[in-house]
Amino acid sequence: MKKDESCTAEESVVKRRKVTVLVVYTNLTSISTKSLGQHKKYSFNSSDGLKEGDVITSPDYTTNMLVVKVLDKKFKYYNKMTGKMSNTFNSTSQWKIRKLIIRNQETDAVYGSIIPPKHN
Repeated sequence: MKKDESCTAEESVVKRRKVTVLVVYTNLTSISTKSLGQHKKYSFNSSDGLKEGDVITSPDYTTNMLVVKVLDKKFKYYNKMTGKMSNTFNSTSQWKIRKLIIRNQETDAVYGSIIPPKHN
């Protein structure tokens, strides 16, 4: 877009598609292809802004996550016995793939979630 062109707020919003990423837990910043097979891979659903080689830290884990693969689409389930992913639930060995939300957190803030009230 040229400097003097304008756009509406709707046009300026970039839609990111959702993808499934594979990560390994490690404090290394890269892993060789040979040693990658020795690491267990975990899947998360996220936006397509992630790329292979990105290192992610989370207060939920003591070890960093290294993105080793970004799949072309989003899957809903993974099978913990076979490692296969699908969008249809067809086995009791399947688990729902969790979301990975990337955001920068302020260091001088406390983050929380409201617990919904229990209804008796």
